[in-house]
Amino acid sequence: MYYGSSVALLVTLNEDGSENIAPMSSTWSLRNRIVLGMGAASRTVANLRRLPELTINLPSASMWQQVERLSGLTGMPEVPEHKAGQFRFEQDKWHAAELSRTASTGVRPGRITECPIQMEAVVESTMLIDEAPEGFLVVAARVETMHVHEHIALADGAGVDPDSWEPLIFSFRSYRSAEREVGRMSRGVRK
Repeated sequence: MYYGSSVALLVTLNEDGSENIAPMSSTWSLRNRIVLGMGAASRTVANLRRLPELTINLPSASMWQQVERLSGLTGMPEVPEHKAGQFRFEQDKWHAAELSRTASTGVRPGRITECPIQMEAVVESTMLIDEAPEGFLVVAARVETMHVHEHIALADGAGVDPDSWEPLIFSFRSYRSAEREVGRMSRGVRK
């Protein structure tokens, strides 16, 4: 049921101080809140339970191969049974995906330099959907700071230029881009 959502790369802090990067596409936003859906038995969830800070990094469509390099990796040294055969352990996902780290300004996990949109966030609440290893946790995080690459920012700095921003979309196991505008919301349009 991955019907078409933006891909996000979550960075969380492991127990040993290294960082885990997890690709995901179950996310949506409400003002400065981001709602994330993720596997309940994942390294990301374990990390967030210990330290409820993360960065949410939005890759551009051109980064699909870096995201795909992460898709079969787990930060769990002992690969969980439900992931066996599909995933392998990788301690250094930065290197594996050929990504660069930028220090965050308000949370401990770093930001992914190559991602045009990077958000520093703290977890406000969680809700367990299913306790089975294949179950899911819904996480509500509050964005404290948002960083936007200059080439996609509006000239006045008050947002993102949708004609310059090309997010990576995951739709039915396919990486896609949002190629062109087909219409525009009339409410709240700047004149």
